[in-house]
Amino acid sequence: MTGHFNMGVLMGHFLKTSENVITYYDTNKNERDSVLRKLQGIVEKSCEYEEKFNHMTRTIRELTRSMESSGDPEKNKDLFKEKKNELIEYTPDVSNNKNLREYLSQVQEIVNCTDGTAEPTQDDDDDDIEMTQGEINVIDPFTKKRMTDPVKNKACGHVYDRASVTQMVNVNRNTKCPVVGCGDRSPILLENIITDIVTRRHLQNNPA
Repeated sequence: MTGHFNMGVLMGHFLKTSENVITYYDTNKNERDSVLRKLQGIVEKSCEYEEKFNHMTRTIRELTRSMESSGDPEKNKDLFKEKKNELIEYTPDVSNNKNLREYLSQVQEIVNCTDGTAEPTQDDDDDDIEMTQGEINVIDPFTKKRMTDPVKNKACGHVYDRASVTQMVNVNRNTKCPVVGCGDRSPILLENIITDIVTRRHLQNNPA
């Protein structure tokens, strides 16, 4: 696991908070957008802290190896000072941070749904139901049952039920995404699992 905390869990809390904000300020879009911008700033800062921590961890690891292989106290002293200054000056660019991009994407999707600019209204027609469920998958690929707590794999974008993917990964750390045609064949990492509030909201609005 990267970092000293599970960033996926933290992002899940941010997404749920955003969903609550969107719901609470449903009739006041200007105030809603203002609160969401402030929350986005907090998310960006959290992503920045995560990247700083990961960079510091990598730097310390590299520094330790270099100092152990050098054996020269003076050279090691200069190297330590150099790396220390590098860490102090390091400012990550989080514009392409995967967690931030996923957060912004999900929040925008919920805003669009709330404002009536996305996801068609479902009625009793079977064709409409099939179309809607084709756009937003509600079936867990592990159990083949309707999901209750959907989560998204940031590595590939596919959605699972939290309980089933957690159980599978805990039993077998080499568990791969079960979705047919998935291009990511690396094992699923629980730190890459994040709450999918778009699918969860769809499940709530369209009960079985």
